[in-house]
Amino acid sequence: MKRRIVRYETVGSFSLDDLNPFSKEWEKIPVYAKTAEEKLIERMVRRCMNHLKKKDYELGITKDDVEAAVKCTKVVTKDWCSGATYGGSRVIQINLNYWQHGREGWHREYDSYDNCPVIGGRYTKSLEEDLWLSVSHEVAHHVQYKFGPRCGWLKKTYRKPHGQGFKDIYSILRSQIVNPLLGEYEPWGGFVPKRKE
Repeated sequence: MKRRIVRYETVGSFSLDDLNPFSKEWEKIPVYAKTAEEKLIERMVRRCMNHLKKKDYELGITKDDVEAAVKCTKVVTKDWCSGATYGGSRVIQINLNYWQHGREGWHREYDSYDNCPVIGGRYTKSLEEDLWLSVSHEVAHHVQYKFGPRCGWLKKTYRKPHGQGFKDIYSILRSQIVNPLLGEYEPWGGFVPKRKE
């Protein structure tokens, strides 16, 4: 992913031994333009978070929480062995080099729910469709860990990574946003190599 520098920011650091502001070391740090994929993923995160912000879901998500989720989103291009796509209370990371991104075919989910018509695997035809599945999955983890401890209906179920709390949040995103974009569900009928959970 080649990135274009849009400007440089000057930052400085003081040493603890010297309080003289003129002895501060200054450094120019490049600020990069966002790629098309980064912009797309940010829009996806914002749409998922705005949907979960609805009062019906009683998650207590605010406009500031939506913006914080977008700000904590990292888009990386790491090799398969070190490049996880994951979500937590303080991070949503999407790896563009993830093995399921950008290939036409069955986008797998975890074995415990891969066959579920709502949150299970789906046929995808483009990188954007793969990204919708991955982004909604990781946003569900982000919401699970950030809002689960203080949300009445999630308090008892939010801890397990792919447990009932996660599945409840993920099913909201998949049924209301992602699945309508992907079209009608078709069950998988072929062999896909299993992956570890």
